Order: sequence, then C-alpha cells, then structure tokens
Amino acid sequence: MLDTSSLWGLVKAGLLGDLVASAPGLLHVTPTVLEELRRKVEENPFLAEAIALIEAKSIDVVELSHAELRRTVDIHSSLWQRSARDTNDLGEAEVIAVASIRGWNAVIDDRQGRRTMEYRYPQLDCVRAAEIVLGLVDAGQFDMNEGYRLLGVMDDPLADRPKGEWLGRKGLRSVRLGPL
Repeated sequence: MLDTSSLWGLVKAGLLGDLVASAPGLLHVTPTVLEELRRKVEENPFLAEAIALIEAKSIDVVELSHAELRRTVDIHSSLWQRSARDTNDLGEAEVIAVASIRGWNAVIDDRQGRRTMEYRYPQLDCVRAAEIVLGLVDAGQFDMNEGYRLLGVMDDPLADRPKGEWLGRKGLRSVRLGPL
C-alpha cells in the first residue's frame, strides 16, 4: 500500500516507474489516495504520471471492505482526532486499515501514520519512500550518491541531514519488494 506523500516523492524524483517495474502487480492505493492526487495535480503537474500509472492499472486501486471502512474511521478519528467531515490524513488512515486487514506492507512517509502502523501492527513492514530508494540502490538502479540527490528532489527530510547518515544507512533499511 502506498500513501499520497510517498507517491508524491517517488514520482517527483522520477522513481515511480522504476518501482512499478520492480514490483509488477504488487502496488496498491486506496480510493482516497487517488482522489488526493487528482485534487493536487493541477498545481503539481508531475502527479499526472502517478495518476496515469493508476488509471493504466499498473498500480491497483483497492475496494475497501466494510471492515476496512470501519477500521479507517477508527484510526482516522481516534489517532488524528479528526471529525468525520475532516478529510486530512484520511488517505493514511485508509492505507493503514487496508494493510492491517489484508496483511500487506505499507509505504507511509507521514511520521504519525508510520508510528501508528508500527505500534498497532508490528508484524507488518511499514517503510518510508527513502527506504524504497535504498532498495533501488541495492538493486543496482543507481548508487548511494544519486540516491541522496534524489532524496533532495523528493523533499525527504533525510536530505536535510548530513550525507554521511544516508551513506551509513543510519536508521534505514533496504526494503524487500513485496505487496505494497
């Protein structure tokens, strides 16, 4: 499962196509994530690539079950203290709900969303887009220096840290591609 912010960074850096090629049929988004991309594409034309990959079914849009909808509401309202009318962070809540019920891994760049999933569902992998970049480095797509440059393009907070932290993989792991 991919959330909006991770898709945003990956497509902005030109890496979403590489990820789709590396994990064919294994990438998923929720309807809210797709809607968030559509709402923001006019101001951010690079998002059109992500939308096109989703519409071409290279990235699957899941249909939420009743149980997943209920869990989404629980996560969204209790952890982010949102009302039903407030749609901020709804994409992350859907991603966590679907991933937890289906037993899927997730890519979530939002710190609170990542912590929520890691705390509630520690048996599932929850990674950041930066760890996808590291996985692409390990797969030989490019080297660590290029990966660090791409973090800056993605506006990832790691790009604001010393380059040595990235080169030393401090606090990061390389993701094993599987259902996301």
